[in-house]
Amino acid sequence: MTVTPQGVDSVNLNLPVTILQAGEEQPVIPYAQAAAAMAEAWENSLLGHQPLYVRHIRLTYVMQRGDPNSLDVTLIPAWEFATMEESGDTFLEYNYVNAITGEAFPLAALPVSLQTGAD
Repeated sequence: MTVTPQGVDSVNLNLPVTILQAGEEQPVIPYAQAAAAMAEAWENSLLGHQPLYVRHIRLTYVMQRGDPNSLDVTLIPAWEFATMEESGDTFLEYNYVNAITGEAFPLAALPVSLQTGAD
């Protein structure tokens, strides 16, 4: 993945993908803005009583389907936050913030992460 100040420049997907249409180029939000959205979503979740420990943050894509029976998906750039327990031994989950809108994906209904092969 190549990231520029204007956004994601290129992505190497190791999946058989047919691009049906591409949207307009849009800049991605800085990770600090995504971190603030993630912290707010965490505080408002059922886990909000626990501290949020983040192991790493990376820019990736999530797949979103309009119809669960369709093979058509939309790839959305997202900041991924890998959270863990305080001890650092166990990952709790991966949480995502839309890298264009800055909205946190619902913690109870997380999308599937698409691995791009480059952090």
